[in-house]
Amino acid sequence: MTQANATAESGQTATLPIFYSRPRPLDAVADRDRSLGPITDFRFARATNSVLLGAAEYPCASRSPSPRTWSEIASSLRSSQ
Repeated sequence: MTQANATAESGQTATLPIFYSRPRPLDAVADRDRSLGPITDFRFARATNSVLLGAAEYPCASRSPSPRTWSEIASSLRSSQ
């Protein structure tokens, strides 16, 4: 059973993945001037109080005894590259 089917059968409303508000497929024509680059503005995460860590992020996160801020994490990731 897919997640969509399970959601439909349970009567619950599906929620979007974290940080997504209006996801859509990429369009080669409409998105031709877009590209990926370093994130410098973390306002997209202001309504979030926690996030999941990927396996590659654990070493960086584990070096801190206290919760980290987005700017601290971004700074340490940039310096480790």
